[in-house]
Formats: sequence, C-alpha cells, structure tokens
Amino acid sequence: MRDRTPSIAKKPQEAASAPVSQGQRSDRLRELLSSGRKCLLFPLTGRGFASEINNLLLAVLYCLTHRLRFRLDTEHWNATRSLGWTDYFLPFCAESGAGYPRGNAKSLMRRAHGISRLARVARRAFSSDLHGHHIWRPMRSQTFLGQRFFIPELGINGDIFHAKAELLSLIWAFNPATLGVVQGAVMSDLNDSDYLGVHIRRGDKVKAPTKEADTIEMHRYVSLACRLGVPSRRVFLATDDINSIDEFRMTCPSDWLIYTRCRQDSQGHLQRTFNYLPADSRFSMTLDLIVDIHLLAKADIFLGTFSSNIGRLIHLLRGGVDSHSLDSPWYAE
Repeated sequence: MRDRTPSIAKKPQEAASAPVSQGQRSDRLRELLSSGRKCLLFPLTGRGFASEINNLLLAVLYCLTHRLRFRLDTEHWNATRSLGWTDYFLPFCAESGAGYPRGNAKSLMRRAHGISRLARVARRAFSSDLHGHHIWRPMRSQTFLGQRFFIPELGINGDIFHAKAELLSLIWAFNPATLGVVQGAVMSDLNDSDYLGVHIRRGDKVKAPTKEADTIEMHRYVSLACRLGVPSRRVFLATDDINSIDEFRMTCPSDWLIYTRCRQDSQGHLQRTFNYLPADSRFSMTLDLIVDIHLLAKADIFLGTFSSNIGRLIHLLRGGVDSHSLDSPWYAE
C-alpha cells in the first residue's frame, strides 16, 4: 500500500532550486497576485465545476507570468451559495461579487456619477483593467502553453503540467466547513489509499446536442482495471449516472468490492439543468463532487477519461502518478 494524498508529486527534474514551505508559497501567491500595474478581473461562470477550476489555473498562471494583479469575480458563478470561492476553499486572492465589492471601473463610475473629479480619478485608475475575455485566447494559445514556466517564489520551474499542478496545490485548500464535510463523508473502508478510483462521466458530456466525447464501454474500464490491478479488490466508483454502478458491477469480477457515493436519483449530469437549481441544491451537489474528487485523488490508482475536465483535474492533483485515461492524453486547456 502506498501513501496517497491529493497533493502534488514533483518530478525531480522540475523541482525548484530553493524549496519553500507550503505556507510560504501560499503567502507569496497572494502577494504576487496583489501586485502589478494592471488588474485582471476573471469571472467564474456557468460551466462545469472542473472546467472552471482548469480555466482559473490558466488565468492565474497568465497573470503571474505577465505580472498582473488578479481579482476573482464569483458574482455569477453557478457554484456560489453566498460567498463564492470561500464557500468551499480558503481565499488565495482578492474576490469580487457574491457579497464582495466589485471594485471595477463600471461600479466606481456609477458611484462617482455626477462628481467629475472622482469620475476622472476612477477612469485613470481603472482604464487599464483587463477582463476574462481579454486573455481567453492568449492563455490557451500554444505559445503560452508551450513555454517553460519559472516562478521560483512558488516552486514552479517546468512545463504547463508542472505549473498548473503546483498552482492547484496552493488554491485547492478546503475551508474548515468543507474539510469537515470531506472528512465526515469519507467511508471507513476507504480511509487509506489502498483502492482503485474510477470516474465514469455520462450525462451531457457524451449525449447530443452538447456531446463532447464518445461513451466508453464498461468492459473497457473493467479490462484496464484488471490489467492495472485492483488493490485489496476495492473500487471507489464516482459517476453522475446511477445506472453506471449496476453496469460496472455486472461487468467486473464478482469478488470486487464496489463503493460509491452516487445519488440514487442521478441520471447523468446536465449542466443547463444544474445551473437553474436553487443555490442550496447547487452548493450541496458541488460539495458531493468535491468529496468524489478528493477520494479519486487519494486512490492508489486512478482510472478515468482525460476528455473530462474532472479527469484532467484529478490527474493534476495526483501529480500525474498512477493516473490513466481511456480516451485522450492529458491536455492543458
């Protein structure tokens, strides 16, 4: 049995020359994101949870490499309950929306309406601000993604995978409430890492009209799992479709022990439907997903698909160690 926690396993050739503690790196990240002449206001919106996190990592990395201040806008994030990012995680940057001051040019101009001197000050102070759409293409370009990133204050010295993995280890920090939920939800039989973690994505990911990938037949999951080995015959299966549980059980060897947290009424995630649910329902479902991601990240071996943002996010949390995809290789976008 190997020790597996959802943290980054650094590749020796990509380690920074001067190691610093996690706390020091977190402090330095906040300092770096609060300095710079221009400020980027980056919104979290109505995409899938893991998609938003993956794009957030790119935006933060873009600001670090271009020396931009970073402010997170969670006013219209579909996972927001009342506070936004800090509904789930510890803060790592300035935040606007969801109860926080927006602090952008438009809002300040409204406050300064009819007061010419304040209007001129606001215009000068915020005329250089950038918004998410300004960097969307540049941060996803091969020129940006293909470079080597060197941010010694954060222990970053490597390619895009290394840089995103290191950043994720800094921002993926549960607040006390989320940590309590995660710890309380972890099944006693999965307290260690001696199990196989499997993620099966269904719903709108593999169904028209929003289909993004082909459905992977269940026998392919089981076949690869058999080749990789199933520690202690235990499998944690995370999925958005309860039917996948029965299908997996009918396909796998009968002596495998299958654990899941899938809700009995889950029939495949539909993002548009999710976005119109009440805030409390979206919050509860997001917490469930975070617990699943945590369990998949700490498993001895992970099996999923990298066409899924969840699969790519878990691959980052695992530092790429014992992480396997049934479709595409990992990619940064």
